[in-house]
Formats: sequence, C-alpha cells, structure tokens
Amino acid sequence: MYRIFPNKRTLHILEASLEECRWLYNDTLGFRKQAWEDENRTADYYETKRRIPVLKALAPLWQLSIARYFKMLPNG
Repeated sequence: MYRIFPNKRTLHILEASLEECRWLYNDTLGFRKQAWEDENRTADYYETKRRIPVLKALAPLWQLSIARYFKMLPNG
C-alpha cells in the first residue's frame, strides 16, 4: 500500500474528481430508484449507461472535467 502526500493543487483536482464521480453515482442511483418507485421496474445497466450522453448534455462542464483534471496532474 502506498501513501500519497498531494500538494494543494493536486488535492483540489482529486477532490473535484471525487465530487464528479459522487454526482454521477447519486444521479444514477436516483434514476434507478425513481424507475422502481414510479413504474415498479428495475433500470438495468444498459439503460443506465445510455443516460450518460444525456447527462453530458445537461452538464456541459461534466464531460470535460475528468479529462481536464487528469491532464492537470503532474504526470498526466
């Protein structure tokens, strides 16, 4: 196991990336929960995956954020 000691800039990038992942996870979970509560059905993996382009269109910065953050990393 490795321990990292990021500087402030890298820490900000990592936190922002984590926030984007958290947002995507929570939105997807909400979609699946709503499908069950409203229509009494499960939203499968492929239906959930098809929503990603829609989410990108709703949040234009989201589609660029992960790539931008990784490009900003020291060895990226």
